[in-house]
Amino acid sequence: MKHFIILLSLSLALSLHAQNYQLFNKSSAKVFTTYTAPQHAYSISFDSVIYENGDSVYYNFYKLPPEMNFISENCEFWGTNECYKQNYPVWMGEKVIEDNNNYLFFNLWDDTLSFDFKPDDDTTIFFKDDAQQFAMVYTGKDTLTVLNQSDSVRYFKVLHTLVNGDASESELNNFEIAIGKSFGLIRFFQIDSFPQVQKPLYLIGNTNPQAGFTALSNEVMYQYNIGDVLEYKYYSSVFPGSPEQTFTLFSFYTVLDKTETTDS
Repeated sequence: MKHFIILLSLSLALSLHAQNYQLFNKSSAKVFTTYTAPQHAYSISFDSVIYENGDSVYYNFYKLPPEMNFISENCEFWGTNECYKQNYPVWMGEKVIEDNNNYLFFNLWDDTLSFDFKPDDDTTIFFKDDAQQFAMVYTGKDTLTVLNQSDSVRYFKVLHTLVNGDASESELNNFEIAIGKSFGLIRFFQIDSFPQVQKPLYLIGNTNPQAGFTALSNEVMYQYNIGDVLEYKYYSSVFPGSPEQTFTLFSFYTVLDKTETTDS
């Protein structure tokens, strides 16, 4: 019985890490950045996962709208948590539906991107409109060092062609999607604004397995350099009150020195 319990525990522990070429699982937390030069961070973390009719439906967390113009009836003039709701899909879209290596993604206009990530030689179309077509083909498997860890990786090349059949010169044409056996999604592209925005992305942080950029530091959050000028604005309004109690104060601070520590 003891041996059975130990083996069962090991099996459960391994299953938490094993992706088996799945893009992600319900506990996945990933951080991507722009390919090939890092500029912005694009994260993945799921609010919930629902299993229905053999499908796994992953619901992403939402973000604030770009314009931040949502007005709630409960938003008072001094501001409350009701003022700006996180009701805008993240870069991966509102949800993802998965069934046996078939994945459905949805952009902001509810257009569907349908991916078949089975490792065969067929060329499959994942998106098509009146102006263009996006397809992909499996190009093989190799061992790759991902965030200083070795992983078996499958590659799928994107083929972007125009309506006349000519190859497009877009960033996604010939871009290779990479899927690791352990890491899952390694290289992909932005979904929400596709195809207007065609932005390749690559993995820089992952949990389960833990690797790469997984925690924010002061250095990352506050990338101040010597000579940088910081501006602070303070507003005071008292009614009824004296002029001294109603004012806007601007303060400027200049970074004169900088020290980096092991925990910065």
